[in-house]
Amino acid sequence: MASSKQHRAPSAHPRLGPILALSRWLVCWLLVTTGAAHAHLMVAQRGTLRVDAKGAWLVVSVPVAALGAVDDDADGKLSAAELRRHRGAIEARVHGGLRVLDDAGPCPLEGLLVNLAADHGSRLAPTDQVIAMGRYRLRDFEGALRVEADLFGRTAETGTLYLSATRGAAARTLVLSAEHPGGDLFPGARAVFGERLVQGAEHIFGGLDHLLFLLVVLAAASGLREVLGLLTAFTLGHGAVLVGCVLFHIEVPAAVVEPAIAATIVGMAAYDARRRWRLRTSSATPGPRRWLGRLVVVTGCAVIHGLGLASALEALGDDQTHLVAGLAGFNLGIEAAQVAVVAVAAASVWSLRRLAGAPKVQHLQLATAALAMVAGSAWLVERLVAA
Repeated sequence: MASSKQHRAPSAHPRLGPILALSRWLVCWLLVTTGAAHAHLMVAQRGTLRVDAKGAWLVVSVPVAALGAVDDDADGKLSAAELRRHRGAIEARVHGGLRVLDDAGPCPLEGLLVNLAADHGSRLAPTDQVIAMGRYRLRDFEGALRVEADLFGRTAETGTLYLSATRGAAARTLVLSAEHPGGDLFPGARAVFGERLVQGAEHIFGGLDHLLFLLVVLAAASGLREVLGLLTAFTLGHGAVLVGCVLFHIEVPAAVVEPAIAATIVGMAAYDARRRWRLRTSSATPGPRRWLGRLVVVTGCAVIHGLGLASALEALGDDQTHLVAGLAGFNLGIEAAQVAVVAVAAASVWSLRRLAGAPKVQHLQLATAALAMVAGSAWLVERLVAA
């Protein structure tokens, strides 16, 4: 632990302690059971964890699909009768499925309450969400804390849990799933930087559309100067948009951004094909002005890719306490991955030119453009249909 000092709340009069504790839980129970008339009190798949000297206070909406065999009539919802029959199993599932840990291990979850989420105008109506509330007893509320979850359904809607945690001025939102079931609650700036650095690189290496666009840009470049200029424009363009979206809370729907990213691949490949044909039919020697048009096109595409990167960062959760460190790490991870791709591509082209000659390099460029046109068009149609 960062500190062995124990933090305890000021002691109240011994006779008032049980009364005050009961009052707190009654207030929490009323907050849940008197939810809004036509909606869940808590948004589905959302939770809050407020950490103070008295413990970590949890309120979370859990999908019925994550609670095991408690849906007797298999309608995807939990009724009041089913809740009464399976309350013990549900509470045990929450105890084991959402844990807060410190350096000494799991922290006890005390006073757990579960109830149906208010739905359809009545808290007694069957619902696909259960509200769980409780308090984790912490050994040191200022020390390192981690959360681990296993309360996920099988669908896209129920397979993710957004958990917002606060401790004083520190605030962080974790996005938990079966693939990423745990995370540190209040890491330092260095840890946030390192975490985002890795995530930025992973996003590039796992994002085929971003990689293919980058390869299209590189394949049609005529020299090192053009490569460096285009990469600089692309990096500055999507980096500035990413930072602007995060700092000014700009959100563009994925239904717009994802098809637009696919369209940039098709558009870039088509632009290069037209440019290549014009160069072949022109007697002029290619010069710097010949690729200034590409520079403008690549910069415009970088804006769209920046919107996609901002959406990807948002999907990872946020850390308002170390926002700058997180942004810097994510951006540097992206750029490090891009530099690695450029280095491998350049080495491959150089080797091919040395071994097979310039004509083979031209064939590779044409093959890259053709692949981009086909894959980009397929992604564009797929994403437009899905939208």
